[in-house]
Amino acid sequence: EGWKAPFKTSWETHNTIKEFEYMNLNTSILIGIEHGKKHRKNEYVPLDNGYHSYEADLYSNFIANKLKPYVDKNLRTKTGREHTSIMGSSLGGISALYTGYKHQDVFGKMGIFSPSLWAMPSIYGIIEKHRKHFDSKIYLSAGLDEGRYNQIHINRLYDTLLHVGYYPNDIYKNFVPNGKHNEYLWQSEFRNCYRWLNT
Repeated sequence: EGWKAPFKTSWETHNTIKEFEYMNLNTSILIGIEHGKKHRKNEYVPLDNGYHSYEADLYSNFIANKLKPYVDKNLRTKTGREHTSIMGSSLGGISALYTGYKHQDVFGKMGIFSPSLWAMPSIYGIIEKHRKHFDSKIYLSAGLDEGRYNQIHINRLYDTLLHVGYYPNDIYKNFVPNGKHNEYLWQSEFRNCYRWLNT
């Protein structure tokens, strides 16, 4: 609470969790990871125009193989993949998608907000190559004021996921009227995503 993200506000996740607790709905332990500032793109984007960032694979593997077991060991959690989500926005949306898909055995739910898919056009081929191995729930969203290319990429991602075996009921695709590429959009989308993934 009080921490400001790149677009000068936050997702207000603590308020969403408190609201769900008040309604006696499922609640979660949230883990936030600060990006490496000037290394942000290398951490978040595994492949960019043929350039392979090993930092992104290290980051992805750290989350799945080190951080997740540490949290399960030290906090009272439900450890199964069906209780484990990963979320991100912008370049972090690519990272969440890549990590969630690469480690399908760990993450059963994904929240992908305004992903900068233009930065990693190879993601579609990676999804096609590795296919679907587990049932998952995936929330995809973007604002209609982010530009038509974001909508094109989200639709292509949706079609690719269907092609590799996901069902329409596995995926929630949401284009938000007047939504811009900032945390004000992701505040509301986090709330909608959290409800859909956990009820």
